[in-house]
Amino acid sequence: MNYKIQHIPKDTPYNRRPGLEMQAEYITIHSTANPRSTAQNERDWLVNKNNHRTASWHIAIDEKEAVEAIPLNEVAWHAGDGNNGTGNRKSIAIEICESGDRAKTVVNATKLVAQLLYEKGWGIDRVKRHYDWNGKICPRIFAKNNWENWRGFLIDVERELEALKKNKQEKIRILGKAQATAEQMKKYLLSINPNPKINCTVDELVSYYLEEGEIEGVRGDIAFAQSLKETGFFRFGGIVQPKQNNFAGIGALNNNGKGQCATFPTPRIGVRAQIQHLKGYATTEKPVQEIVDPRYQILIDKGLLGTAPYVTDLNGKWAWPGKGYGEGILKILNKILAVKVETVDYKKLYFSVREENKALRTKVEELRDRLSQIKKIAEV
Repeated sequence: MNYKIQHIPKDTPYNRRPGLEMQAEYITIHSTANPRSTAQNERDWLVNKNNHRTASWHIAIDEKEAVEAIPLNEVAWHAGDGNNGTGNRKSIAIEICESGDRAKTVVNATKLVAQLLYEKGWGIDRVKRHYDWNGKICPRIFAKNNWENWRGFLIDVERELEALKKNKQEKIRILGKAQATAEQMKKYLLSINPNPKINCTVDELVSYYLEEGEIEGVRGDIAFAQSLKETGFFRFGGIVQPKQNNFAGIGALNNNGKGQCATFPTPRIGVRAQIQHLKGYATTEKPVQEIVDPRYQILIDKGLLGTAPYVTDLNGKWAWPGKGYGEGILKILNKILAVKVETVDYKKLYFSVREENKALRTKVEELRDRLSQIKKIAEV
């Protein structure tokens, strides 16, 4: 099943994408109530000028693909329980299409829901019906015989979830906030290569990845792990040369000679181009900053925008033939995350400094008393 990210614009009419931050706690299942509409049709309807409704959702799914229309960390209006209702404010909405091969569509939905539960560490109790929030008979495809098919769907999702746990499949999204710290990234790089061939300090390079990633909504730690894989921990030695500030092999095609690839004027711009290229694969949303990725248009022309939301989806796309490419990035990422760094317990430090300050004040008072006594003796 193909998973595409095609987020609707933030200024979509009728407040369909309000842009409110959401910490999801549930997944809400709907069905479209339209026997002819595909997932792509549903997404396109959200931006259709003839659509005058506020209702929206996060993901639509059919027999062939899933389309993400609103980021999973933003509110969508779908549960009918009000502006501050838990369904609207705390749940990811999935619309199951009623067109095409119903059995195949439900299988795809089963896998999608199980994957989301697995990613978030949730159990089957986090899966709700639209009906659970406001009493509407939805998803109607599961409503017959007192929701008998709904119970069967939950059983299938739980079975798929247990299989994922058993196989420990890793599906890590490219979009999101970095989990590794700057210190972990720096320390891991220097433990492998103490003398990286880069045109800035390691601290600066790490900060570029975290800052540029934050701007575009891309995990900077994943981009950094990718750069370690692409450059051999900044030893280079292949097509790309250190002076080119190209940390991800952008434009370095098979059979190219040395230096026959993209060149960037500064390390930050090189990082920015890489972040933009990753974002292009992960979503159809345009980069926030001016595009400096020379191959971004190629993603558009080849219909590749939003076709690789997960790191392992880069296999055969960023790299060719690319077998194990994404897994290699994740292996490096996990090693970065495993780096132990000293952490400061600021609460403990505060009380320690406060006690030291108190002791110093006492000592100062004692010295003042002694000086006073000495002064009196001297005056006699």
